Amino acid sequence: MKKITAVIVNYNTKELLHGCLEHIERSTICGDIKIVVVDNGSGDSSVEMIRSRHPKIKVIALGYNMGFGRANNAALKGLDTPYALLVNSDCFLESDCAEKMLAFMEENSDAGAAGPKVLNADGTIQPSRRKFLTIYSALLHGFIGGLFPNNKKTREYMMAGFDHDSHAGVDWISGCCMMLRKAALESVGGGFDESYFMYIEDVDLCRMLHKKGWRVCYVPQARCVHLTGSSGGYESPLHIRAFHKSMWQYFKKFYGSSPKAALFPLVYLGIKLRLCTKLAANALKKRRRTA
Repeated sequence: MKKITAVIVNYNTKELLHGCLEHIERSTICGDIKIVVVDNGSGDSSVEMIRSRHPKIKVIALGYNMGFGRANNAALKGLDTPYALLVNSDCFLESDCAEKMLAFMEENSDAGAAGPKVLNADGTIQPSRRKFLTIYSALLHGFIGGLFPNNKKTREYMMAGFDHDSHAGVDWISGCCMMLRKAALESVGGGFDESYFMYIEDVDLCRMLHKKGWRVCYVPQARCVHLTGSSGGYESPLHIRAFHKSMWQYFKKFYGSSPKAALFPLVYLGIKLRLCTKLAANALKKRRRTA
């Protein structure tokens, strides 16, 4: 029986998806991996490309864009391997990435999730593990994080002083590439909270895993390259708004019944301020590129 099911959610990223699949198929343990692509109603003939160029890969073709978490769950609900490996379509695994993540998970039975070292296309490190935002750190990060990114709370949240070459337990890891233990998934309901359309569902899942006693780990020996924004559209105002909407949803879910909820009006203002700062910075970048 195969040990890993690799799940890739795709939405109109046909050529990137082809490259992502080729990297997984060249994995040093490709014999232990089965691949499932969940297509979120793409209009770029992605499904036809998979069936013609990767005929052995299972495709779940959804009729419309159901969002990231719900699309992943469409594959995870039928998981019949001990591990799932979630990979963004713009993420390219080094040949031994899956092997090293699997070895770590099998040596650490209390690990519910593991994430590799994530690199940008130029080889620099892409932050892929962070701390959970508290109400107070969220306030400071929201009000001044966009303008003063080196403030103490933002640096703590981003784990700026973290040793990128040492594996360790962390609060959460990026959903661009994460290995999940089936038993851990089952303990939190089998997958992502589908009320998030996109963004923050990886933070939510990691928080739920911690609540059930599982560790979430960073495994730097495993490496991948993530072309940030290719599938998520980080430069799109629509996606920037979706991220901040999910952030607000996350705070309501985990802090809504606590006494700290009295600070929610300030948290909401902080998120709104950060959203406006991001949109303004994005518009300025676009204007400069056009010029």
